[in-house]
Amino acid sequence: MLKRTIRSHLIYAALVLLAAIPLFYFITQALCLQDVDEALLERKKYLVVQLTAHDDILSQLPWHDLNNGMVIYPAITSAQAEKNITLQHYNTLNGEQEPFRELHTHIQIKNKVYPVILRISLIGTEDLIQGIVITATLLMFLILGGLLWINRVQSGKIWRPFYQVLDQLQRFTLDKKPDLRFIDTDINEFKDLQQVSRLLAERTYGTYLQQKEFTENAAHEIQTPLASMQAILEVMMQNERLTPEQSIHVQELQDIVTRISRLNKALLLLAKIENKQYSEITLLPPIPVIKKILKRLEMQIQLKEIIVSENYGDCMIRANPVLLDILLSNLLYNAVQHSPEKGRIGVATLPGRIEIANTGKTLTFSEEKLFRRFQKSQNSQPSGGNGLGLAIVSQICKTFQYTISYQYKEGLHHFILAYKGG
Repeated sequence: MLKRTIRSHLIYAALVLLAAIPLFYFITQALCLQDVDEALLERKKYLVVQLTAHDDILSQLPWHDLNNGMVIYPAITSAQAEKNITLQHYNTLNGEQEPFRELHTHIQIKNKVYPVILRISLIGTEDLIQGIVITATLLMFLILGGLLWINRVQSGKIWRPFYQVLDQLQRFTLDKKPDLRFIDTDINEFKDLQQVSRLLAERTYGTYLQQKEFTENAAHEIQTPLASMQAILEVMMQNERLTPEQSIHVQELQDIVTRISRLNKALLLLAKIENKQYSEITLLPPIPVIKKILKRLEMQIQLKEIIVSENYGDCMIRANPVLLDILLSNLLYNAVQHSPEKGRIGVATLPGRIEIANTGKTLTFSEEKLFRRFQKSQNSQPSGGNGLGLAIVSQICKTFQYTISYQYKEGLHHFILAYKGG
C-alpha cells in the first residue's frame, strides 16, 4: 500500500514537473522580454531628447552607433506601426549568431518622422533565464525528493502498529490461547483495530474450545451406545435359539449399526479437520505410507484380481502424519472399491505430485459434485461406504493448501494431488 501511495505521488509529481518546467521557462522568458521592451522604450525617450538637442546627426542618415544597438533612417512621409521582434544577428567579435530584441519604431523631430531601430542583446537574458529555470528545477526535485523521503519514513512509523497487528494475526493459531500484545499508538483507527483484533481472537478461540468439547462429547456419547448395540447384536447372533429369519434381521441390524458407527467417525473426523485440531505438521515421505495402505488393502485387491502398478519418484510432503494416512487411505480405498474385477490401479509419485488412477465407468454426475458429502455414483457397487471419503480428502487438502483434481481419460479415473514439495 505504501509503495502504491508513493508511486501515485511520483506519477503526479512527474506530470506536474513535465508541465511546470516548460511553463516556468516561457513565463520567465516573457517577463524578461517585457523588461527588455520597457528598456527599449526608455531608450527611445532618451533618444528623442538627445536628437532634439543635437539635431546635427540627422544630416548624416542613416546613422549607426558603435555597437550597432541603434539605427536611424532618413525621414519618411508617414509613420509605420511600432513593433517588437526577436532576431538572430551575426556578432563579428565572436563569430556567432546571437539573439537580439528589436524595437521597430519612429521618432518625430521638427515635424519630420524618422524610422528608428533600437536593439538590445539577449545573451545575458537567455543565460539568466536558463539559470533561473535550472535552479528552480533542481529546487523542485530537491523538495519532491525530500517530501517522498519524509513520507516514506513517516509512513513507516505511522503504519508500524498496523503491520504489528497483521503479524500477530498471521501467527495466531486456534489451538493456543491468544496472547496478542500490541504496541501503544495515539492513532484512533489503529487503537480500534487492535481492540477488535484482540476481541476477535478471543472469540475465535472460545468458539474453537466449544466446538472441540462438543466434538469430543459427541464422539463419546454416540460411539458408546453404538458399541453397546453392536456387542448386544453379536451376543444375539451366538444364540442358538434364533430362527433363520431372526438371524437375518439381527445381521441387518448389525450392518446398520456398523454403517452408523463409520458415519459417526467420518463426520467427527470432518469436524476435527475443520476445527484445525490436527496442527502438527512435519516433512514426511509419502511412499512408505502408500505401501503400508496397499498392504492393508491387499486382500480386497486379490479378491478382485486387480493389477496394481507402482511408479515411485523421490518426493516429500509437509503434512500431519494422521491426516496424510487418512488422505491416501481414502484415495486408495476409493480406487479399489470402484475398480471392477480384473481392473487396474496405478500409483505414481513425483516431486510435488501424487497421482492415483483406476479403471471404471464414467461418472453419473458432474465432476463438480465429486467431492461433495454423501455423493455416490449409480455405478458404485454395494459397499459399506458412506459417501464421505472424497469429502474428507477435499477438506484435508483445503487445510494444508493442497490441490486435488480429477480427470477421466482412456477409461481411467485420475486423482491428482499437487502440493509444494519439501
